[in-house]
Amino acid sequence: MSDTTLEILLVEDNPGDALLVQEMLLDADGEGFVLHRAETLLDALDKLAQYEVDAILLDLNLPDSQGLETFTSMKLHAPGVPIVLLTGNDSDTLALSAVEAGAQDFLVKDRLEGDSLVRALRYAVVRQQNRAPTAEDAEAASRGKVLGVLGGKGGVGATTIACHLASALVRDHQRQVLLADLDLDSGAAGFLMQTKCPYSIVDAAENVHRLDEEFWRSMTAVAPDGVEVIASPALLGQAEPPAPSRFRHVLRFAAKHYDFVVADLGRLERLTRVLLPELDSLYVITGADLMAVYGAGQVLDSLRSAGVSTDTIQLIHNQVSRWSSGRSVLKALVSLPVRAALPACDADLAEAYTKGRLLDADSAFGREIAHLAADVAGEPEPDEAGNSRFSLRKLNLFGGRQVPATNQ
Repeated sequence: MSDTTLEILLVEDNPGDALLVQEMLLDADGEGFVLHRAETLLDALDKLAQYEVDAILLDLNLPDSQGLETFTSMKLHAPGVPIVLLTGNDSDTLALSAVEAGAQDFLVKDRLEGDSLVRALRYAVVRQQNRAPTAEDAEAASRGKVLGVLGGKGGVGATTIACHLASALVRDHQRQVLLADLDLDSGAAGFLMQTKCPYSIVDAAENVHRLDEEFWRSMTAVAPDGVEVIASPALLGQAEPPAPSRFRHVLRFAAKHYDFVVADLGRLERLTRVLLPELDSLYVITGADLMAVYGAGQVLDSLRSAGVSTDTIQLIHNQVSRWSSGRSVLKALVSLPVRAALPACDADLAEAYTKGRLLDADSAFGREIAHLAADVAGEPEPDEAGNSRFSLRKLNLFGGRQVPATNQ
C-alpha cells in the first residue's frame, strides 16, 4: 500500500448504501482506497482480524447491534483506528453523542457526496495520527501478558501446569489472573479448578461483539484460590466452533482486564496457530518419555516454520525422574533451553485431584511452579517465612550442580 492509499472497513448492511460508497471511492480522482465490507458488527470484527485498516466507516444500526452500543463495541475492539459514522437524517443526535465519545466524524447518508466522503476519511486519519495521547489512549493500550501453555503431545500435563501456574501467580504475587481453557473438547481446566459456569469460552467467542465487563463476568467463574476461569464447552462431537479469529478478540479483551491470561491451548491445531500472535510467551510442554520429547520437537519445528520467534518459546520438561528415558535424548532432539523441570508426581496429583484441590505449594512440584511463577511475574520468590528472595537456581537436566536460591 502506498502512502496515499487507505484501507477502509465499511460496516453497512444496506446493499444500496454500500454500493454507493464503493462507487464514490472508486470515482475519487487521484485518490487510492482499498475497501473491505462487512454487513454485521460480528463480521466486521472478523475483518479486523484479517486486515490492518486505516479507518472504519460505520453504520450504527446493524442486524446484530443498534445505536451507540455499535460504536462503543467497535471502539473497544479497534482502539486507535479512526471511526467515521454513517447515519440517517433522524440519527444526528445519536451521531453527536458518538462523536463526543470519540468518533472522528459523521456523514448523513441522504446528503453523502464523493468529495465530502473522501475528505472525511482522509481528515479522520490525519487527525488520529496527529492527536495528542490521552489517558484514555494509555488505558486502551495497556494490557496484561498472555501466556500460552501447549502440549507437545497428549498426556504431558499441559493443563496441570496451566492450572498450577495461574494459581501460583495469584497466591504468591497477588495478580489478577484468568485461566482460559482453549482446549475446546476437554473441559479439564474447569474440572481441576473446581469451577462451574453455564457459559464457556465458545459463548464468549460467539458474542464477542457484545463483550463488556458485565457480560464477561457472567461467563467466568472464580476458583477457590482466586483464579478466574473461563471454561471450554467440553462437548465432544458438537457443532463447529466459531471462527478462530473470534477467539483472538476474546484474548485481546481479556488481556485488558487481567494482569495475566494463562491460556491452556491443548495441542497444536488450527485454533492455536491463529492465536499465536496474541501470545507474549508460549510454554511448550514435553513429558519424560521418548515419544513426548519427539512430539515436542515436531511442535517446535512447526512453530519455527510458522515464523514464531524462539525468544517467545519456553520449553518445560514435565514428569522428570532419575529414570526418565527422554532426558538422554531431549538435548539432541529439541534445540531449545529448558525453562523448568517438573518432577514426576502422578500419585500425588491423583490424590490431590480426588480431594478437589491442586498440589500444595510446598510439594516438590509446587516449589518448581513457584520458581516459574516468580520468573513470569518478574518478582522475588517468597520464602517459607513469607519474605522475598531472588531465585538464582539454574535448571540442568543433563548433570551438574544446581545453584541454590540465596536470600537477599
